[in-house]
Amino acid sequence: MHVTLEGIEAIHLPASKLQRILDQHSSVEVSPKSITAIMLGVESKFTIFKLQREINNYQEDRLMGILPGVALTELWQMMGTVENLLRVISVLVLISSLFGLATMLLASMNQRTAEIAVMRILGAGPKTIFLLVLLEALILAILTTAAAIGFVSTVLYLMSDWLASECGLFLSANLMSMNTLIIAGIIIVAAAVTSIIPALEAYRNALHSRLGH
Repeated sequence: MHVTLEGIEAIHLPASKLQRILDQHSSVEVSPKSITAIMLGVESKFTIFKLQREINNYQEDRLMGILPGVALTELWQMMGTVENLLRVISVLVLISSLFGLATMLLASMNQRTAEIAVMRILGAGPKTIFLLVLLEALILAILTTAAAIGFVSTVLYLMSDWLASECGLFLSANLMSMNTLIIAGIIIVAAAVTSIIPALEAYRNALHSRLGH
Protein backbone atom coordinates (compact mmCIF):
# COMPACT_ATOMS: atom_id res chain seq x y z
CA MET A 1 0.00 0.00 0.00
CA HIS A 2 1.45 3.34 -1.07
CA VAL A 3 0.85 6.33 1.21
CA THR A 4 1.84 9.93 0.54
CA LEU A 5 4.20 11.79 2.87
CA GLU A 6 1.29 14.01 3.90
CA GLY A 7 -0.72 10.92 4.79
CA ILE A 8 2.08 9.54 6.97
CA GLU A 9 2.36 12.91 8.71
CA ALA A 10 -1.40 12.95 9.31
CA ILE A 11 -1.30 9.47 10.87
CA HIS A 12 0.74 10.83 13.79
CA LEU A 13 -1.49 13.84 14.48
CA PRO A 14 -3.78 14.02 17.55
CA ALA A 15 -7.41 12.96 17.13
CA SER A 16 -8.64 16.58 17.28
CA LYS A 17 -6.47 17.64 14.34
CA LEU A 18 -7.42 14.55 12.37
CA GLN A 19 -11.07 15.45 12.80
CA ARG A 20 -10.35 18.96 11.53
CA ILE A 21 -8.67 17.47 8.46
CA LEU A 22 -11.76 15.37 7.78
CA ASP A 23 -14.06 18.37 8.19
CA GLN A 24 -11.89 21.01 6.47
CA HIS A 25 -9.20 19.57 4.27
CA SER A 26 -7.01 22.67 4.16
CA SER A 27 -7.28 23.82 7.78
CA VAL A 28 -4.31 21.80 9.08
CA GLU A 29 -0.79 21.76 7.68
CA VAL A 30 0.33 18.19 7.08
CA SER A 31 3.39 18.75 4.92
CA PRO A 32 6.35 16.94 6.53
CA LYS A 33 9.19 19.13 7.79
CA SER A 34 11.74 16.32 7.62
CA ILE A 35 12.15 12.78 6.33
CA THR A 36 13.80 10.38 8.74
CA ALA A 37 14.01 7.23 6.63
CA ILE A 38 13.90 6.17 3.01
CA MET A 39 13.82 2.59 1.76
CA LEU A 40 15.94 1.98 -1.33
CA GLY A 41 15.95 -0.98 -3.67
CA VAL A 42 18.86 -2.04 -5.88
CA GLU A 43 18.80 -4.06 -9.04
CA SER A 44 22.02 -5.93 -8.21
CA LYS A 45 22.72 -7.41 -4.77
CA PHE A 46 26.45 -6.90 -5.33
CA THR A 47 26.03 -3.12 -5.13
CA ILE A 48 24.41 -3.16 -1.67
CA PHE A 49 27.59 -2.69 0.35
CA LYS A 50 28.98 -0.14 -2.11
CA LEU A 51 25.79 1.92 -1.84
CA GLN A 52 25.83 1.62 1.95
CA ARG A 53 29.43 2.88 2.08
CA GLU A 54 28.61 5.81 -0.19
CA ILE A 55 25.64 6.79 1.97
CA ASN A 56 27.66 6.56 5.17
CA ASN A 57 30.48 8.65 3.64
CA TYR A 58 28.14 11.32 2.27
CA GLN A 59 29.68 14.64 3.33
CA GLU A 60 26.82 17.09 2.76
CA ASP A 61 24.48 15.57 5.34
CA ARG A 62 24.44 13.09 8.19
CA LEU A 63 23.12 9.94 6.58
CA MET A 64 23.31 6.34 7.67
CA GLY A 65 22.84 3.34 5.42
CA ILE A 66 21.28 0.39 7.24
CA LEU A 67 20.59 -3.10 5.92
CA PRO A 68 17.24 -4.11 7.50
CA GLY A 69 18.05 -7.82 7.47
CA VAL A 70 21.42 -7.34 9.15
CA ALA A 71 20.00 -4.86 11.68
CA LEU A 72 17.18 -7.22 12.60
CA THR A 73 19.61 -10.12 12.95
CA GLU A 74 21.77 -8.08 15.33
CA LEU A 75 18.66 -7.04 17.26
CA TRP A 76 17.50 -10.65 17.71
CA GLN A 77 21.00 -11.70 18.74
CA MET A 78 21.00 -9.01 21.41
CA MET A 79 17.53 -10.04 22.54
CA GLY A 80 18.71 -13.65 22.64
CA THR A 81 21.54 -12.66 24.98
CA VAL A 82 19.10 -10.83 27.26
CA GLU A 83 16.74 -13.81 27.16
CA ASN A 84 19.53 -16.21 28.15
CA LEU A 85 20.50 -13.87 31.00
CA LEU A 86 16.91 -13.88 32.25
CA ARG A 87 16.87 -17.67 32.07
CA VAL A 88 20.03 -17.86 34.19
CA ILE A 89 18.46 -15.49 36.73
CA SER A 90 15.30 -17.65 36.77
CA VAL A 91 17.37 -20.79 37.43
CA LEU A 92 19.20 -19.06 40.28
CA VAL A 93 15.88 -17.94 41.78
CA LEU A 94 14.58 -21.51 41.50
CA ILE A 95 17.68 -22.92 43.21
CA SER A 96 17.40 -20.41 46.06
CA SER A 97 13.71 -21.24 46.44
CA LEU A 98 14.49 -24.96 46.62
CA PHE A 99 17.11 -24.31 49.30
CA GLY A 100 14.51 -22.29 51.20
CA LEU A 101 12.01 -25.14 50.92
CA ALA A 102 14.53 -27.70 52.20
CA THR A 103 15.59 -25.41 55.06
CA MET A 104 11.98 -24.79 56.07
CA LEU A 105 11.18 -28.50 56.13
CA LEU A 106 14.36 -29.36 58.05
CA ALA A 107 13.63 -26.65 60.62
CA SER A 108 10.10 -27.94 61.04
CA MET A 109 11.35 -31.45 61.81
CA ASN A 110 12.68 -30.31 65.19
CA GLN A 111 9.25 -28.93 66.05
CA ARG A 112 7.38 -32.03 64.90
CA THR A 113 8.98 -34.57 67.20
CA ALA A 114 5.84 -34.94 69.29
CA GLU A 115 3.66 -34.97 66.18
CA ILE A 116 5.76 -37.75 64.64
CA ALA A 117 5.59 -39.70 67.91
CA VAL A 118 1.78 -39.44 67.94
CA MET A 119 1.60 -40.63 64.35
CA ARG A 120 3.84 -43.57 65.24
CA ILE A 121 1.53 -44.53 68.11
CA LEU A 122 -1.44 -44.33 65.74
CA GLY A 123 0.27 -46.87 63.50
CA ALA A 124 2.08 -44.75 60.92
CA GLY A 125 5.35 -46.34 59.90
CA PRO A 126 8.58 -44.49 59.03
CA LYS A 127 7.83 -44.92 55.31
CA THR A 128 4.41 -43.30 55.78
CA ILE A 129 5.96 -40.29 57.49
CA PHE A 130 8.61 -40.13 54.75
CA LEU A 131 5.88 -40.04 52.10
CA LEU A 132 3.89 -37.43 54.04
CA VAL A 133 6.86 -35.03 54.01
CA LEU A 134 7.31 -35.60 50.28
CA LEU A 135 3.58 -35.00 49.75
CA GLU A 136 3.76 -31.76 51.72
CA ALA A 137 6.61 -30.50 49.54
CA LEU A 138 4.78 -31.51 46.35
CA ILE A 139 1.60 -29.72 47.43
CA LEU A 140 3.59 -26.55 48.17
CA ALA A 141 5.35 -26.76 44.80
CA ILE A 142 2.12 -27.34 42.87
CA LEU A 143 0.26 -24.54 44.64
CA THR A 144 3.06 -22.01 44.21
CA THR A 145 3.54 -22.93 40.53
CA ALA A 146 -0.19 -22.58 39.84
CA ALA A 147 -0.29 -19.28 41.76
CA ALA A 148 2.68 -17.93 39.79
CA ILE A 149 1.13 -18.87 36.43
CA GLY A 150 -2.21 -17.37 37.49
CA PHE A 151 -0.58 -14.15 38.73
CA VAL A 152 1.44 -13.61 35.54
CA SER A 153 -1.60 -14.40 33.35
CA THR A 154 -3.72 -11.90 35.29
CA VAL A 155 -1.06 -9.17 35.03
CA LEU A 156 -0.67 -9.74 31.28
CA TYR A 157 -4.45 -9.70 30.81
CA LEU A 158 -4.86 -6.44 32.72
CA MET A 159 -1.87 -4.70 31.11
CA SER A 160 -2.14 -6.07 27.56
CA ASP A 161 -3.71 -2.88 26.16
CA TRP A 162 -1.15 -0.64 27.89
CA LEU A 163 1.79 -2.76 26.72
CA ALA A 164 0.45 -2.71 23.15
CA SER A 165 -0.08 1.06 23.05
CA GLU A 166 2.97 2.22 25.01
CA CYS A 167 5.61 -0.41 24.27
CA GLY A 168 4.34 -2.09 21.11
CA LEU A 169 4.36 -5.48 22.83
CA PHE A 170 1.55 -7.89 22.05
CA LEU A 171 1.73 -10.57 24.75
CA SER A 172 -0.81 -13.31 25.19
CA ALA A 173 -2.24 -13.81 28.66
CA ASN A 174 -2.71 -17.52 27.94
CA LEU A 175 0.43 -19.15 29.35
CA MET A 176 -0.86 -22.72 29.20
CA SER A 177 1.40 -24.23 26.57
CA MET A 178 3.50 -27.37 26.34
CA ASN A 179 6.63 -25.37 27.19
CA THR A 180 4.98 -24.00 30.33
CA LEU A 181 3.82 -27.45 31.40
CA ILE A 182 7.33 -28.86 30.91
CA ILE A 183 8.88 -26.08 33.03
CA ALA A 184 6.21 -26.56 35.72
CA GLY A 185 6.91 -30.30 35.73
CA ILE A 186 10.66 -29.69 36.10
CA ILE A 187 10.00 -27.35 39.06
CA ILE A 188 7.75 -29.90 40.77
CA VAL A 189 10.24 -32.75 40.25
CA ALA A 190 13.07 -30.54 41.55
CA ALA A 191 11.00 -29.72 44.65
CA ALA A 192 10.35 -33.44 45.21
CA VAL A 193 14.06 -34.28 44.90
CA THR A 194 15.00 -31.42 47.25
CA SER A 195 12.50 -32.58 49.87
CA ILE A 196 14.12 -36.03 50.07
CA ILE A 197 16.67 -34.74 52.60
CA PRO A 198 14.09 -33.46 55.14
CA ALA A 199 11.97 -36.54 54.42
CA LEU A 200 14.91 -38.76 55.38
CA GLU A 201 15.36 -36.70 58.54
CA ALA A 202 11.69 -37.31 59.37
CA TYR A 203 12.21 -41.02 58.62
CA ARG A 204 15.11 -41.20 61.09
CA ASN A 205 13.12 -39.29 63.71
CA ALA A 206 10.23 -41.70 63.24
CA LEU A 207 12.49 -44.69 63.90
CA HIS A 208 13.51 -43.33 67.32
CA SER A 209 10.51 -41.19 68.23
CA ARG A 210 8.57 -41.47 71.47
CA LEU A 211 6.24 -39.21 73.39
CA GLY A 212 7.82 -36.97 76.01
CA HIS A 213 6.41 -36.52 79.47
